[in-house]
Amino acid sequence: MTRAPRCPAVRSLLRSRYREVWPLATFVRRLGPEGRRLVQPGDPKIYRTLVAQCLVCMHWGSQPPPADLSFHQVSSLKELVARVVQRLCERNERNVLAFGFELL
Repeated sequence: MTRAPRCPAVRSLLRSRYREVWPLATFVRRLGPEGRRLVQPGDPKIYRTLVAQCLVCMHWGSQPPPADLSFHQVSSLKELVARVVQRLCERNERNVLAFGFELL
């Protein structure tokens, strides 16, 4: 896989603001065996480049990912969007996603 570009100034700035800064592939490998399939044979070069250039930043107060993390899809995209919009409406937050929606 393509390596992340070395941008010491950017990484230094991020490390001053966040507890941890990891390349995406490294972060995912730390999640366990299921996280090792981030890039698969046959993935487009542009996707591989995107993965190589992404950084994951962990905020100082954030909790670590759960130990029993699973990547099995349990909801469709439609269900996920419906839940997000529902929560935005419940909180009465003004958001372009929730515009025009009301809870029944």
